[in-house]
Amino acid sequence: MAPSYLEVGSSGKPGAVQYCGCAMLPASDKSSSRCTAEHLRARCDGGKDVLENVVAACWLCNNRRHRRKVPPAPEDYKRLVRNRISRGRWIASASAPVP
Repeated sequence: MAPSYLEVGSSGKPGAVQYCGCAMLPASDKSSSRCTAEHLRARCDGGKDVLENVVAACWLCNNRRHRRKVPPAPEDYKRLVRNRISRGRWIASASAPVP
């Protein structure tokens, strides 16, 4: 069974998700900011459901990372997202980082 992503510390800020740093919303929330389990190494590539491989990510970031032909490395994607946020080029709901 996969660990609860609400229990996983991932962004360095309590209650924040990995890439955009926005506040975690319950998985039951229907917005693009809802919390999902992000596998740093995808399960289809041999990644496991272990705490070292699973972080909290909002649905939007998780979905956009894995829709790419070759998903970027987690740290590269985090830099890309944070750069776009700083330029105002990321969706508003995901660009409200936890203070």
